[in-house]
Amino acid sequence: MSRLIVPSNVREALAALEEKTEIRDENGKVLGIFQPLKYDTEWPLGGITEEELQRRMEEEPMGRTWADIRRDLEAMDQ
Repeated sequence: MSRLIVPSNVREALAALEEKTEIRDENGKVLGIFQPLKYDTEWPLGGITEEELQRRMEEEPMGRTWADIRRDLEAMDQ
């Protein structure tokens, strides 16, 4: 995929778009279609509530110990 750097006025116009939009020049010629990326502001939490995060931290083991990781790495090296 190629990349195009646009001036700030074009960036602002594109940033205002909320759906897939046909882009045309001043003569009406289709230049392409722009589809804005949708950033979910809750993505880091994935819709999980603070209460659910707290419950998981209290009830579920967190990751692996260094000893377990080191043992697995050493086993791969052999």
